[in-house]
Amino acid sequence: MKFKEIKFQRKQLYEELWTVGITKVSEKYDVPYNKLKEALKAADIPYPTSSYWSYISLEMFDKAVKIPLPYSSADEIVLQIRDRSDFGNETGKVKEIVAEKKPENNDNISKLDSNAPVHEISHDSEPVLSSTKDEEPVDVPVKVVKNKLQIMVDELDFLNDVEKERLLSLAETIEVKEHQHYLPIVKNYKEKVDKWFKKPCVDPFEQRKWRYGRHSDGMPYLCDDLGPESFPRVYRMMNALYKAVISLGGTVEEDMSVTLRGEKISFRIHDRQKQIRHQLTDYERKQLEKYGYLERGYGSVGGRMIRKYDYVPTGKLTFSIGFGGSVTDSGDELVESRLVEILVRFMKATVGAREARLAYEERQRLEQEKKQREEERRKRFENEKELVAALENEAADYEMACKIRNYIKAVESSGELTEEKRAWIKWASKKADWYDPTISAYDEVLGKRDHTKPHNEDTRTPPFWRYW
Repeated sequence: MKFKEIKFQRKQLYEELWTVGITKVSEKYDVPYNKLKEALKAADIPYPTSSYWSYISLEMFDKAVKIPLPYSSADEIVLQIRDRSDFGNETGKVKEIVAEKKPENNDNISKLDSNAPVHEISHDSEPVLSSTKDEEPVDVPVKVVKNKLQIMVDELDFLNDVEKERLLSLAETIEVKEHQHYLPIVKNYKEKVDKWFKKPCVDPFEQRKWRYGRHSDGMPYLCDDLGPESFPRVYRMMNALYKAVISLGGTVEEDMSVTLRGEKISFRIHDRQKQIRHQLTDYERKQLEKYGYLERGYGSVGGRMIRKYDYVPTGKLTFSIGFGGSVTDSGDELVESRLVEILVRFMKATVGAREARLAYEERQRLEQEKKQREEERRKRFENEKELVAALENEAADYEMACKIRNYIKAVESSGELTEEKRAWIKWASKKADWYDPTISAYDEVLGKRDHTKPHNEDTRTPPFWRYW
């Protein structure tokens, strides 16, 4: 077994990784993907994840953060890999392309034959075209054959190898059939849509934002984005995708969204509308003529608006995924033929959905903490107000007790004390002690004084008694 060494400049490799990505760097230098990742981790060289490229494609540049290159004393890294010239007949990535001569031409330009046998060659060797006896060998460039689906799945670096293999094997089985048994949720959805479009208030040629107006209550999902003729395609796509999601351990929600890896992924499907001149019916023509609007061809007549244009669905669909971009009909390639890509985009969207959910939960947590702080501050404020009011009432009670005692002293020094005065002084002294918060004596008639209340609250007379 032969090995060869590949040397990389640390800084140059770092810049290349953040420019084209680890997958393309792996292809460029013919280094196994996992081997390159291990070398990057050992050399402490950060590389962009799939979420970074997702943010770039969505133009969310504030979230696409480039991790700076940490300091290292080593300026280059050396990677030892197996020399492909020693592979023999084993499977490899770089293959020789054998060409056949065109039978109708006599020149040396050969035609590539996709059915020709494929043989392994060394990465450093020169590929040579097979030739006939009288022809000179013609060199052709080496073409690296890479499965597009494999590249897309490799970018899902948050999945382990088992999950990637499961996704790849499932992708080979996804197909949209013309006649198929619908899942119960798709079947129920189809019934709701069919029932909706039978309503007399539904006008499929109205502009979308005004299509249903006040009649939109109970409108099924996507009915404001699609025309009736586009729904058969949508049913088939939904059915195939939902089956794949369930096979991956996900679920389909009541609102037709899906849950993958614990994250809710929403999507929309809409078809484009083409604006054409509205064709008047005989009744509309008579109404416009009656109100003097026939010449311009539209207007409000008899409490009904006759529009100027019709908006006809073109049937060109766009499948938009939250946090996962969109896929659109283009030429002969319909959205149905790209369901595998949509499924991979679903998996990618789980990263953005998780980050959005965590950000939302963090905002909710901060908002809840803010409300709790405000509530605690309000309670402290109210409690402090009660304490201050109680302090004022206690001070007022003490002041009243002092006034009563001073008055008792004045009565005692005013002259001879009779039995009646002595009885009054005794009674007044008890009331002073009842008022005094430092003594807080119990009164046989008034009971225990609450000093936190105003001094006249326990003894005040109801207003309607005051004047009798």
